[in-house]
Amino acid sequence: MFQSDHGVLLRRTASAFEGAVNDVIGDAADRAPKRTGRFGRSISHSAIEQTSTGLRTTVGSPLSSARVKEMGGFMQSKSGDRMRFQINGQWVTATGFRVAAQPTVGPAARNFARYMGDRLRALGGSGAGWADFSGAKADFRSGIVR
Repeated sequence: MFQSDHGVLLRRTASAFEGAVNDVIGDAADRAPKRTGRFGRSISHSAIEQTSTGLRTTVGSPLSSARVKEMGGFMQSKSGDRMRFQINGQWVTATGFRVAAQPTVGPAARNFARYMGDRLRALGGSGAGWADFSGAKADFRSGIVR
């Protein structure tokens, strides 16, 4: 009897976790720059892993520009040549330029505990601490949500 109930609880918790991760992805996509929308559409998560401390996944974008968009940085030509691009309709030539941070995944991941709590409450849980995810952790540098 206990084994069966335990298995159901684990499956429901895993389902709530995946739903909360998808909520983070949707939130991040909504926050992403909208010029082309490519960055927002590229945000996804890795396979969900069971670890000794719980479930784990990585949320982010595979685009080479993703880290610079999220954290800011300096872009320069790979070959060292000058780049030519438009800013506000005017052509500019430069060897590099600074990109201001436009955080998307980090702020969305900060909402993970709320999303997870909402998902668990939707399962009909009751009792003290059932949906308390104040201990949930998000490592914004690596994009790992635990």
